[in-house]
Amino acid sequence: MDLAASIQAVTDEVVLRLTRSLSTETGLRNLCLAGGVALNCVANGKVFCDGRFDRIFIQPAAGDAGGALGAALAVYHAENHRSERNSGTRQPDAMQGAYLGPAYEQTDIERRLSESGAVFDVVDDAALIACPPGRRLVITTDAIVAGVHYLPDDPPDLVARKLLSEVELPEPDSGPWEDRLRAVVTGIDARLHDHPGIATVMLERMRSTDRRLMNGIFEILLSAGFQGADVFLSYAMIHTYLFGRYQVMELDDPDPGDLEDTLATLVPHLAGLRGRDFFTYGVDTIIEGLRAQLASKPKRTRRAPR
Repeated sequence: MDLAASIQAVTDEVVLRLTRSLSTETGLRNLCLAGGVALNCVANGKVFCDGRFDRIFIQPAAGDAGGALGAALAVYHAENHRSERNSGTRQPDAMQGAYLGPAYEQTDIERRLSESGAVFDVVDDAALIACPPGRRLVITTDAIVAGVHYLPDDPPDLVARKLLSEVELPEPDSGPWEDRLRAVVTGIDARLHDHPGIATVMLERMRSTDRRLMNGIFEILLSAGFQGADVFLSYAMIHTYLFGRYQVMELDDPDPGDLEDTLATLVPHLAGLRGRDFFTYGVDTIIEGLRAQLASKPKRTRRAPR
């Protein structure tokens, strides 16, 4: 279901932001997770493959069901480890897992699946924890089919849909067309800033299946006074700039000795520029260009905002 996949994608993003923040703040290379969300295998796999931590321990009975086990362990430590606390010595936790239920042999599992007519692949432990770039392991099961296959990491289309839905379209009477256009473009750019690798997917959604923002920009251009083909030409310029700037690769600092004289003179000015400077300059240039285009056309009756 799209809803389930979308929730999972958001969960992965939130968990990664938390663990990356912890890594940056503490510098520690070991991570311990507990709580119900800590049992989300997909999110845990993302954390593992992210490479911020060398060792990750996930309390295997971390959810509500672990309350009884935790109470038993608390009593055990309280009654048996007083001498350790008093002497200042501590023993490592001997818990090696939470396999407290019945065990099943691998051959028995495969036999039962085969008897039920299931289609499945057997994946060893090394493959389960491998992190191939841009891929994640997904296990699907139902009454008659069990399978193991790979899907794209964080379904990009679902994430793009979520990001696009967050961009607000200003009310037609909320201000001049320039301000409304800037607000929409800034809203899209804010999402791209945190997800630069998804620009192409967002572009495709805006063009094909999620035209709300494209239609909103058309409305703004019509209210500004553009008509007919000029609306599409103006939109194409906005679209090309907004998404194209995230396709530009950053270059390493060049050696001044390798540059032509003119470029060598200009390169030092880059040090004082930030990404927001490029964005603001680009949007200002687009709006000034649109104003110039309007001024060069014969006076037309502007479309009243709806």
